Amino acid sequence: MPKEGLGSELEVTAIVKGTKNLAAAKKLADWAATKKANELYAKTYPIVAYPGVANLPTNYPPDIEKTMVKNDIEWMAKNRDRILAEWTKRYDGKSAPKK
Repeated sequence: MPKEGLGSELEVTAIVKGTKNLAAAKKLADWAATKKANELYAKTYPIVAYPGVANLPTNYPPDIEKTMVKNDIEWMAKNRDRILAEWTKRYDGKSAPKK
C-alpha cells in the first residue's frame, strides 16, 4: 500500500432540496444508514460506513481503513470553488473537447 495513503470512492444518499416527496426521501435516507442496508451494500463494496460491517476480499489487509487518506469533507465543501478552479487549471486540457 502507498505510504501516503489510499484514496477512496464515496457513494452517498442525500435528500434533494425541494423534493416533491420529502417523507419518502427521509424514509429512504434513514434506511440507508441502517445496519441491514449496509450489509446489503457490503455485497458489492468491501468497506461500508456502518461500523463492524465489511466484506473484505481475500488478501485485503484487515486494517485497510487505517491506510485511507483522511479527507476533510467540510473543508472541501467550503473551498469547492477554489478546488474546482485549481483542478480545471491543472487538468482541463486533458478533458474531452467541449461542444
